[in-house]
Amino acid sequence: MTKVDVFESEAPGEAGQIDELLKTARTRIAAHLYPIKRPSAGVGITPTPLGSLLVAEGPRGLLMIRYLAPGEAAKAIGMMREKFDPVEDQSVADRVGCEVGSYLGGDQSALRSKIDLALVKSDFHRAALRCLCEVPIGALITYGALADQARAPGAQRAIAMGANLLPIYVPCHRVICADGFVGNYTGGAERKLKLLRAEGFDKFDARMHVTKESLLGHRKTFIYCRQDCHAASRANPLNAMIFADASHARASGLRPCRLCHPE
Repeated sequence: MTKVDVFESEAPGEAGQIDELLKTARTRIAAHLYPIKRPSAGVGITPTPLGSLLVAEGPRGLLMIRYLAPGEAAKAIGMMREKFDPVEDQSVADRVGCEVGSYLGGDQSALRSKIDLALVKSDFHRAALRCLCEVPIGALITYGALADQARAPGAQRAIAMGANLLPIYVPCHRVICADGFVGNYTGGAERKLKLLRAEGFDKFDARMHVTKESLLGHRKTFIYCRQDCHAASRANPLNAMIFADASHARASGLRPCRLCHPE
């Protein structure tokens, strides 16, 4: 066999080996490059009954909603750049604006956009926000009860709802003080009240305190009571939620107390 014959017979095998090496190299390079690749996040501003909102959405859902204030847009976009490349996308903002408007207009199923907590830095806050998403429409929870649900009892001071990057959709407006006062809100008390009224809580006194007409629900017994019920007074307050009315309590799967008959 001549040198030419040997070369011609071995070339296909060598070419196959080279292809395998290149394939392996590409896979390894891609694995190293993946962490530094940043997906795009569509960003826009929309008017709503709550004021103008800056909205950002990534591939997996909404990343951020901010009530606009001086300097807030630049701060929010700077925060997103850590993991995403912000690009202008007004359609994202328009869709969220329509959902929020419909929600405040009475459509309690309007907030359909998915959420993504990728920008939340703390595992503790991420756990608290996930628990908060389980508080149903027409219900309130205290900071202490939320900390207990997040398996951090006694850490109510650490649950700062300012860490919520997705207000309205992650309903931090449903968190109140242990004494029944509405409490603070990242968008201000008036916005908080507007959201709560849209969810059935139209009974607050002049001091923005939950009135006695609201009902107490228990997330362990699945029973709801009047606030002056003897059974309610014996229940652990960390397991309690406050419901706007009986219809919201029943919609959350609770049954009425047989002692106080709160129907």
